[in-house]
Amino acid sequence: MEDTIENGSKVKFHFTLRVDGDVVQSTEGEAPLAYVQGEGRLLPALEEELAGMREGERKELELPPDRAYGPRNPEAVRTVAKSSFDESAAIEVGSRVRGEAGGTPFEAVVADVSAEDVTLDFNHPLAGKTLAFDVTIVGVDSPSSATGP
Repeated sequence: MEDTIENGSKVKFHFTLRVDGDVVQSTEGEAPLAYVQGEGRLLPALEEELAGMREGERKELELPPDRAYGPRNPEAVRTVAKSSFDESAAIEVGSRVRGEAGGTPFEAVVADVSAEDVTLDFNHPLAGKTLAFDVTIVGVDSPSSATGP
């Protein structure tokens, strides 16, 4: 009997992720993504959709924002003084910046730059987006099929 994906299964799969029709990420031409079902390395809704699939199966699925990275949060956009940044830093709209505030590391996308201020967006880049996945399972090793420690 073929193994099906269940909690504890070691899974390998290829995927293409599209957002608004554009390919955002793909394993095409690369090694498949490997994970253990139930360990929380994937979006919970994606793990839920993969559960029960078998090696060789292909599935197209969509995860709306509430099952992916959530809606965009307008309160996660902040304006800070441009002087807060290193003078040598290239601060341009669309660039990612990393730093630390109050001992907590952060990553944000530059949403706007003025003469004195920089507007930072702390939302996940895929927040508010529907994620369209095309997945093909290339390997499943279920814990129930293990023959030893």
